[in-house]
Formats: sequence, C-alpha cells, structure tokens
Amino acid sequence: MAFVARSLAGAASRLGEVAVIAPGWPAQLTADGLFDVRGVPTGSDLGHAARLSPESVVIVDELVPGIATGLSSEEFRAGFYLTASDDSVAPPWRHLSPVSDPDRSPLGLYVPVNPLAAKYRHHGFGFTGYVLVLSNPEEGADPPAAADWIGAALPDTDVVVVADGMASAWKDRSLRGRVGIDTRTDLWRLMAHATVCIDLAPGRLIGLECIEALRYGTPVIVSGASGPAAVHAHASSGHTFDDEAELVVATLEMQVPERRAEASASGKAYADEYYGDPDRFVATLAARLSE
Repeated sequence: MAFVARSLAGAASRLGEVAVIAPGWPAQLTADGLFDVRGVPTGSDLGHAARLSPESVVIVDELVPGIATGLSSEEFRAGFYLTASDDSVAPPWRHLSPVSDPDRSPLGLYVPVNPLAAKYRHHGFGFTGYVLVLSNPEEGADPPAAADWIGAALPDTDVVVVADGMASAWKDRSLRGRVGIDTRTDLWRLMAHATVCIDLAPGRLIGLECIEALRYGTPVIVSGASGPAAVHAHASSGHTFDDEAELVVATLEMQVPERRAEASASGKAYADEYYGDPDRFVATLAARLSE
C-alpha cells in the first residue's frame, strides 16, 4: 500500500498541486520524501485540512466509513479509492485499481529496478539458475512446504528461499547456507539470476515483487487465488497453481530452456511496457482522474 500511495502521489504531482493527508495523526507536518504529510487529528474537518475545492480530486488508500462521511461530495470533483472496508461504496467514490480494470489496460505504476543487478549476482552465493521462493511469513515453516516439495521433485536443483530478511540455500531438501538480504538491490540480484520466481505471498494490491522479477526477465509462478499477481502471471506466460502438485509441474516446465526463454521474453516485454515507463504512468493516471 505504501508503495502504491507514494507512486500515485508522485505521479499526481506532475499534474497539479498535491496535499498528502493522514487522518488520525497529530496536527503536524511529517517529512516523507517528496511530501510533507499533514496530520489531521480524529474528529477534525478533513475537507478543510486538505483545502479542497470543487476542482479537487481525492484519492484514498482505504475508504473506511469515517473517511467517507468526513468528506462531503460537494467539496471535490472526483473521489477514488484503492481498497474499501465496505463492498457497497456509493458515488462519488470509484475504485482505482493499480493492476487491472475490466476492458482497460493496467494503470501501470512505475516500478523501478536497478539494471546492474542483472549484471552481478548476489555476492553471498556462488551459483545462479536456482529456483527463487519468496516465502509466506504467515506459514513460518523452514523451508516453506512449497520449497520442500520442489526440493523433493528436483533434487539436483538449488532452491533459494527468502524470508525475514534472509536468503536460505537448499538442495535435495538440505540447508546449504544463509545470507542476509540487507538492501533492495540484494533482492533484485536474487531475482535477476533465478530461473523462476515463486511468490507465495504477493500481496492483494499490486504484486510488486512479481513485477520486479518480470522486469529482469524472470518468469513468475503464483497462486491462482493471488489476485493481481495472478494477472501478471497470465499476462506474461508465467504460471498459477492451486496445489503443490501443480506448483511442481509449473516449476519443472520452467526448467526447460526453450519454455523458460519464451516466458522470460514475454514477461520482460509485459513488465517494461506497463510498469517500466514513468511517463506512461503519469499520462494514464491523468486520463483516469479526468473520467
């Protein structure tokens, strides 16, 4: 959510004046990169704090009842939300999807990656061509069950599991070593030099790590119920799975050089087109907000 909110605010600043408001915060300004976040105590007039005008556009990260009732529709031209606590959201509020809307191309947030990560592998491992598994922190298993299944099916293949800021190397279901993931570039290096990236917890809003992997030409495999991440997988010739058996079959397919090369090229083209162009993102956002 933080990445999406910051991206939207940054793109919107190319279109006009932007105020970033944090309801429920103390009445003070807090520096947050490009913007000073304006805190608005609970019970305060949100519209007045945001200095809304009839030409204003409001974007809310999570539309809860307190926000909806605290802003009068007469104070602004259009209202958008990313998520809502109630499915029955009334006008003037409209859903703004970071990934897909029916009959429309993705909004296409700009997802930057460091191109040097594709040139230099992670210094903690002396090998590449592994299966990268981004773990689900809620599972707590070491390794997660998905990685255990893959290790059993591909005993000669290295499996690298990322969890809690650590990367663990497994082979034939045995732990070979661990190294720390200290920076985002460390994670990008692991993504860039993997055969395939399996994201077990891609998030319900954008599937950020899936996009990053695709921008390096690394195919992705995610759960079929993972929302935006499943959209990325289908659009990029990747795979989705519903159980461990399907996960193993998908992983085995990505070990075939021809199939992996096809998915790599398709995935990179998709990610670069929709998530690698900041000017496209600004233009698309401008079009959505003016509808």
